[in-house]
Amino acid sequence: MQRLGGPRRSVGVVRQASEGHHPRKNAARIQARAVRRIGELIKLIPPAAGGRPSPETLHGAGNGFQARKQGISLSPRERARRSVGLSKRQAATAVQVSKVAAEDFERQIESDAPPTVTALAEQGKAKRDPVPEPERARAAFLANANEALRFAAYSGPIDTEIVTAAHAVATRWFALADRLGLANGK
Repeated sequence: MQRLGGPRRSVGVVRQASEGHHPRKNAARIQARAVRRIGELIKLIPPAAGGRPSPETLHGAGNGFQARKQGISLSPRERARRSVGLSKRQAATAVQVSKVAAEDFERQIESDAPPTVTALAEQGKAKRDPVPEPERARAAFLANANEALRFAAYSGPIDTEIVTAAHAVATRWFALADRLGLANGK
């Protein structure tokens, strides 16, 4: 009995590779395009409205856990994800891949070394712009100084020594911020 594919199959694969067709690369391209399309379709489904399900929605389902177990209070995206058998991680990865710009995606996929789906998903993650270090320092200085001034302005029955000390701390914070060039938006 001959193996499935046999020697002729392996000769064909070698011939394809020598002609520029690489089955693994083509498979990676197909997979990435499929995952991207799944993410695009998931984004078309309206997200959950949020909040607690109404009593009418839960009627007859018992508590919230029982309702979720029966699929009553699931969001449209969650119902769609479950109906096609995707895990939460797979759905999230697909949405992240779909967020990569189309031109960048195609350029990378058609390259000699197409990236993995995981690498594409990493590119699609929302990234916050890091706050420059001087801005963080300025914000911290001013927040501490303002907090000390608010404490000093407290109108309740407190000791005048505490108010004087808090005011002195705030004044020092502002003076230090001035010396470091962090005050007044510098």
